[in-house]
Amino acid sequence: MLYKLGIGLTVVILIAVLGCVVIDQLMRWSTQDQVYTDLNKIPPRPVALVLGTSKYVGKRLNPFYMNRLDRAVALYRHGKVTRFIVSGDKASRYYNEPRTMLNDLVKKGVPRRIIQIDNQGYRTIDSIFRAKSVFGESHIIIISQRFHLTRALFIANYFNMDCIGLIADDAPFIYYWRTRIREVGARVLAVFELYILPPAKQLA
Repeated sequence: MLYKLGIGLTVVILIAVLGCVVIDQLMRWSTQDQVYTDLNKIPPRPVALVLGTSKYVGKRLNPFYMNRLDRAVALYRHGKVTRFIVSGDKASRYYNEPRTMLNDLVKKGVPRRIIQIDNQGYRTIDSIFRAKSVFGESHIIIISQRFHLTRALFIANYFNMDCIGLIADDAPFIYYWRTRIREVGARVLAVFELYILPPAKQLA
């Protein structure tokens, strides 16, 4: 009896792992034509959405954060966008991702008047949906790392938005596997929220 239960549990685990891998790869495949690495090749759009993350990890600068802002500045200097939405979590007066991004973009030469703040981008799905529902933008360049862009573009496609993504440089390889494994779970959760949970369906 215990032997049969063990086999059954093993089968369930294998099916679950296989399902996660399939979702992960199908999401990547379905958005691969929307992803750009070359600034010279990406089509211009009215607005770019910079997805938020913390500026610091402990006491060190977060390379994910810095690289996203560098790409945003490069887009502006190349004349590819005329406006920005910076979207992230405003947890408190002491932790405000979009305000921090705005301040750093201005320091890098981006005019304050062309930057809009979304303080309720608590998660990627919130940032994408609010770009359309609150800010009225559907033709967007999304800026983030490759692993994150795949999910962001998948969500945008669900909401019938015409989005493309510009890849920001990744963090050092030491961060890769931890981030990549976490992203697989995030992609599975996104599919569950968009296609299974009724509230997500009502947003479309």
